[in-house]
Amino acid sequence: MNKGLIAVLVMAGCIFCQSFAMADGDLSLYTNSGRPIKVFIGNFTNESGKDKIKGEEFKGVFEDVTLNRKSVKFVIVNDPSDSELTISGVIKQFQYLDKGPMKLTPSAWGMALDAAASATQNYVEMEVDFTVAKTKTGEVMWKGPIYDYKKKIMTHEESIPIAYNEVARLFFERSFGKPVNLSADKS
Repeated sequence: MNKGLIAVLVMAGCIFCQSFAMADGDLSLYTNSGRPIKVFIGNFTNESGKDKIKGEEFKGVFEDVTLNRKSVKFVIVNDPSDSELTISGVIKQFQYLDKGPMKLTPSAWGMALDAAASATQNYVEMEVDFTVAKTKTGEVMWKGPIYDYKKKIMTHEESIPIAYNEVARLFFERSFGKPVNLSADKS
């Protein structure tokens, strides 16, 4: 195999695994408690350099996604002193393209489909560095970047709420996940 191709595949694998490898912490205590988790949604600042990206708009979408979780119930409180956890973040990157770049996938069929989609669909990507901390002590319980991209036919204006929603949903999947049924019979 060509050394250049190997380098590209390794780099793609590193980018794909970035959110898993860099996220730190364990929220299973909260996920498996079976009770609603009281959270305060802190600020989301925009360091992407894109004027159309607004931290407050992202926060609104993030709050909607938080309240619509089905596997873990969250209650958003307005006063941080009423919460167990504070979730905040920094929007690090946002990019919209008229034609999406081709992403490397493990199969030739997947790459062929991606190449076809890249030629006909728009592309948006976004990265947010999230922090989940215990409100009373400030102890960081989970920290890490969440990166996601989406290819579909969309305008630049339509891409912004799509990216907000995708990253917010992926945050919960990667940080809180689904509760583990600890009482399940393992025989």
